[in-house]
Amino acid sequence: MRADPRVIQQLIDRKVRPLGAAPDVRERAQQMAITMITHGGRRLTAIRAAVSYAATTTDQETSK
Repeated sequence: MRADPRVIQQLIDRKVRPLGAAPDVRERAQQMAITMITHGGRRLTAIRAAVSYAATTTDQETSK
């Protein structure tokens, strides 16, 4: 079953926005998840990786 990219974008946005991620980080996380799913990755794994990326990037930007 194929996931609709809009649904993935909304899901990532809901998970990443409370972290205080910048819009460009949110967009990159969304693109990462969609790309992983498109290339055969599992949806849950792609979402976890995207949220982890956003959290790490936001944490690094905050600690500068």
